[in-house]
Amino acid sequence: MTEAALLGLLAYVALPWLSGFMTVAALWNRRFHPGLLVKFFMAPGIGYGLSSVFAYIWFSAFQVIRTDFPLEDVAFHGLLIGLCVLYLFTHNPPTAPTATGSFAKQMGWAWRLRQLLQQLWHSQQRLTFVLIGLFVLQFFVLAIASINKSMDAPHGEWDAWQTWNYRARVLYRGGNFALNFLPYGHFDYPMLLPLNVIRGWQYMGGETQLVPILLGLTFLFASIGLLFSVIVTFNGIRQAALAGLMLLTTSRYLYWGAAQYADVPMAYFVLCVCELLYTLGQQQTLIDPFAAGRALLLGLLLGLCLWTKNEGIFWLLAVLGLLLWHNLRQGGDSNRDLTALPVAHVLLGALPILTVVFSLKMSVSETNDVLAGQSFWATGERVLSLSRYATIYYAGLGALTGYFLWFFAVLVLMSQPRPTLLPNGLTQRHNLGQSRLMTLLIMVLLAYAFTFVITPQPLQWHLETSLDRLLIHLWPAFLFTAFLEC
Repeated sequence: MTEAALLGLLAYVALPWLSGFMTVAALWNRRFHPGLLVKFFMAPGIGYGLSSVFAYIWFSAFQVIRTDFPLEDVAFHGLLIGLCVLYLFTHNPPTAPTATGSFAKQMGWAWRLRQLLQQLWHSQQRLTFVLIGLFVLQFFVLAIASINKSMDAPHGEWDAWQTWNYRARVLYRGGNFALNFLPYGHFDYPMLLPLNVIRGWQYMGGETQLVPILLGLTFLFASIGLLFSVIVTFNGIRQAALAGLMLLTTSRYLYWGAAQYADVPMAYFVLCVCELLYTLGQQQTLIDPFAAGRALLLGLLLGLCLWTKNEGIFWLLAVLGLLLWHNLRQGGDSNRDLTALPVAHVLLGALPILTVVFSLKMSVSETNDVLAGQSFWATGERVLSLSRYATIYYAGLGALTGYFLWFFAVLVLMSQPRPTLLPNGLTQRHNLGQSRLMTLLIMVLLAYAFTFVITPQPLQWHLETSLDRLLIHLWPAFLFTAFLEC
């Protein structure tokens, strides 16, 4: 690797990470700082997501894959970082007397470090250190196994080389941003992964399998780090180590991550969504200006779910429906200002990404294969077929067993329930956030199941090829939800 390629690789990784970090810092509540680790692991998804959106807009405007795009991409990230820094220095929370104090408090590292040390000191030390040791050991085992898997299959598995990397390669080599003329179907698939692969090749000056490998492993390890850091924030280091250990030993999750599939990035964004939704459920007042920032960030992450995979539409609709239902239930409550959620801000945060997704769908001639096979009589026949429900039920039961038997077997290691540890500015509100998260996961699981009911594809084949990967979307978010109160 030449020096220029190495510098390009460093810029490709560092710029989205830094811009994503500053975006989270700017939008998150300054009186509830989640800590450096949470922001650090949320940063790559937001950074790479915004990078791909900018690339799509730029390439669509010129209808070519511009060779000088890295310079324009650097300017985009520089502008985004500059705006976030300017916002942080000009919008002070009431508790901070200066902009410098506000920015320093945003980092939150000292507060989190003090909390971690206190938890380690006062907890059952042996069990805590054993779990932390096992987590660290398994993390290194995963790193070695993932690198070996990537070396054995540098092009990824079927969906990676046949869809995501394939689209990137055709567009990059052809130089024309003509999505309708790809020699293989699924033109309507979102473009977060292919465009980030193209960005990496442009930064490095040519095609290399290092870029999609690095992209896949980034989302894999970031999702593990995010799960650990958010549970540390909400419920302590022992539960975080146990939840992280469970995710690290879920072989299916690790396999799809190293295989460069889009399902692990999707699971990563879903975990981010659940974390933001939980904090909104704990907010103290509707007129809190910082709650609006978290709602905007939630909308942005929901949009990035849809920009990663088409299944993101279920998460967007489920979250919006859940928030609207909660607001309607609180309509006659005298304490409505304590529970109402800023739905408009969520929509506003998702709107830019939704516009890009709509533009993509309108620019291609192919309709989604599941939607294309629908008609009144054919869909009605499938919906009324009881045998399809039985097939889906038994397939789902078999797939879920591999996750939930492991989950309940490990619960015996956990301590008795205790009050959740919440950072300053956040109070517990009768498990409101946790119950909302479980409802969300059930809603999306039912939506996934109904997709199999109406699919025009052979049902058994569709279940065998996609059911396990769909459950991957929910697994980190389920672990986060389950460990909030354990």
